[in-house]
Amino acid sequence: SDPHYMEGRLELAKMALERGEAAIALNHVLAAIEASRDEGYTGYWSADEGYRLLGRAQWEMGMYDEAAGSLATALEAAPGDAETLYWLGMAQLSLQDYQAAESHFRQAIEARQPFPEAGADLGTALVGQQRFVEAYPLLAAAVEQGLGSAWRHQALAVTLIDANRLEDAAQQLELSLA
Repeated sequence: SDPHYMEGRLELAKMALERGEAAIALNHVLAAIEASRDEGYTGYWSADEGYRLLGRAQWEMGMYDEAAGSLATALEAAPGDAETLYWLGMAQLSLQDYQAAESHFRQAIEARQPFPEAGADLGTALVGQQRFVEAYPLLAAAVEQGLGSAWRHQALAVTLIDANRLEDAAQQLELSLA
């Protein structure tokens, strides 16, 4: 009930994101950010975490430009943070800014070993740049590790089409649609 309880708001935002309730997460993070502006309050405020959660909620809601801005702000507060680099890459991937996404995925992988999700989405960014030979091993490894998703299966299908492996590509497209 305390509008200045920023830590609680951030925890509520995390829980809402875990439940797939991005709009609720967005409201909690925005309340925490607003509370951080009250100079009379000296509570704990983690700007990098707050803006990362805001960016993730915005991304979940399809607000990719806003997500990229929030995640860039989070990155300013915690340069080199692997999770923030990954989500900024995801926002840029969603905006079809494949080169920027590639750069951030590579930095995330450098910051945290192993980071299989970043490797998989790096493969997707490479497909967006038509660099199929580089993308294939990343995407194939992701699918083999159980990290398949609609866009990853679709990207793998594109690499297989480029290699003229049409039956395998059809299977990946079916998985993408499923």
